[in-house]
Amino acid sequence: MAPRRESTERSILLLTALLVLPIAVLRADDTTAVSSSSSHTASVPPGNDTSQPRTTGSSLPNSPSHSAQQYSGSSYSKTRDDVVRKEGTTEVGFVQPDVASGLINRVTGIEKYGVEAEVRWAMSWNAVFFGGLLPGNWADENVGEVKLIGDLDTMFGWKGGTAQIRFLHRRGSDASALTGDLLTFNGYDNLNQALGELNELWVQQDLFEERFSVLVGKVKINRTFQRTQSATLFLGNDYEALPAISAFLPQNQSTTSGIQGFVRPNDQFFAGFGFYDGRLGAQGINTGARGPQFNGNYFYIGETGVRYTLGSNDLPGRFLVGGWGQSGKLSRFDGGVQNGTAGFFLIHEQTIWQEQEHPDQNLAAFFSWSTGDGNVNPFVKGLTAGLQWIGPIPRRDEDVFGFGLVWAQLTPVMGSASESTQSQLAPRPLPPPFNNDRITANEWEWQWYYWIFVHESLKVQPNLTYIHDPGLSTEIRDPLVFTINVLLDF
Repeated sequence: MAPRRESTERSILLLTALLVLPIAVLRADDTTAVSSSSSHTASVPPGNDTSQPRTTGSSLPNSPSHSAQQYSGSSYSKTRDDVVRKEGTTEVGFVQPDVASGLINRVTGIEKYGVEAEVRWAMSWNAVFFGGLLPGNWADENVGEVKLIGDLDTMFGWKGGTAQIRFLHRRGSDASALTGDLLTFNGYDNLNQALGELNELWVQQDLFEERFSVLVGKVKINRTFQRTQSATLFLGNDYEALPAISAFLPQNQSTTSGIQGFVRPNDQFFAGFGFYDGRLGAQGINTGARGPQFNGNYFYIGETGVRYTLGSNDLPGRFLVGGWGQSGKLSRFDGGVQNGTAGFFLIHEQTIWQEQEHPDQNLAAFFSWSTGDGNVNPFVKGLTAGLQWIGPIPRRDEDVFGFGLVWAQLTPVMGSASESTQSQLAPRPLPPPFNNDRITANEWEWQWYYWIFVHESLKVQPNLTYIHDPGLSTEIRDPLVFTINVLLDF
């Protein structure tokens, strides 16, 4: 396939005029839809890497080589969060869509100094067709970030060292306030407040020919742990932060500080453990906007798993199991207090079809299961499952279609004599008739999306979400929500 490099880099900023014209994508010239060659990394969403040896990430030889995601057992490929490169290995993983454009790096030439820069702006608009708390209303979110990744070997001769710093800015409203769901159908709402913060600042050291890594600093935990790689493009928060963990897991805007390590003795097995500042889960403090403080409230998580291939086509698969815990004095829904909580999770992903000549064109399935303690956790059990199809339309090789389901069993605890569980979970007082002090027993969410590759610096993603039994009240009618996401990446 021919590379898609055009000589329009200086005019790329004018693409913002296309934000309201996503339909034009489907009529784009076919020559702009062919996938990239070695100068443009093959398209790669959540979770797949070809079974053949390959190098992903920047095409420049001196680019930073790793990220916090690297030793999570995930493939070494571009994702929404990182640009990662792993050279000279036979990596079995999952292909992920090529999001990072590298425009700033090419224009400035800073990669030769061991630095990569990236600026992103994600915009999301949500409209409730019917049902929910506020049918016919809409909400918007805007999240911007500036990120620098440093290859410390190139910069200072520090062998195996990588550093990253990321600034994050968020403005917008709360989409779940329209629907009454507890699973957070739009992941940009997992911390629904205006903020500007130093979101990540970490240093990672790779040792023993990159078979072991240790990271220290402020990090987004679900980039490395309990990550369903073939589900990272889904809008719902609980595809990236599993339902029974999400109430305690520092993630996205609410990152945290700590230390984590991963070991990869071979190309199949991986294991990791992390220990972090846990004030988010114990006290509700946004640690993403604060420095570290280790005061007895800790979050810890570990996982181990294998990567493998199936059949004559070497279809990649991945299976992992793990556990998580939160220490400290935790408030119970019944008004009491308990010391800590813990849970379990597993994830299985499998590519079920791929093109023989172009394995990055494929269909992958995923499944996850997670558990929690209903005395302090709104979710007792959680499940995610779905499909991801890369290149579903001829000559649209970098587009992605996804369908997924999230289910959660809610806590059976009705609350204390002075405060119901409903009022404890509601971000604001509910109006009649929804304020009946009864949450639902289960919540279900179905999501469909189509991720449209307009240009290396512009992607558009329409989403449709149907929520059955929104958890906040038994009186809420099932809502149907349409969301349009726009990602600018430079």
